[in-house]
Amino acid sequence: MTSTALLLHVAHGFSAQPTIAAQLAARSDLPWRVLELEPAEVLHRDDIEPDVVWASRPQPEVTGQLRHRLPGRPLLVSVPRHSPPGLVVQHYDLGADLVIEDEGITYAAAAVAALGRRLPVRTAPAHAACT
Repeated sequence: MTSTALLLHVAHGFSAQPTIAAQLAARSDLPWRVLELEPAEVLHRDDIEPDVVWASRPQPEVTGQLRHRLPGRPLLVSVPRHSPPGLVVQHYDLGADLVIEDEGITYAAAAVAALGRRLPVRTAPAHAACT
């Protein structure tokens, strides 16, 4: 049995729920749980262990801070439509693993599902039998 993957959506004043959860259910073999927080919350909490991070339209410095705060986690960044190539490159240079144009939740969910396919396979811990 595969455990549930946690998507941390670093949002700026909007919620992608429940649409993102429905889109992930349609596109991924993994069961997903979605947590949405503002950037300041993410950067000041020590109790968050996401499997994938999606930052919606972050400032470049936030991308760098997320990479530093959550090393080793796949980091998806969505930038405004028609962003200059220099901005996309800047997010990559600051630690983004994948940068996409903000074309809506369906597009982001497809990218999250693709990153989820690259996660290590996890299984539920076996419980010792009582004898």
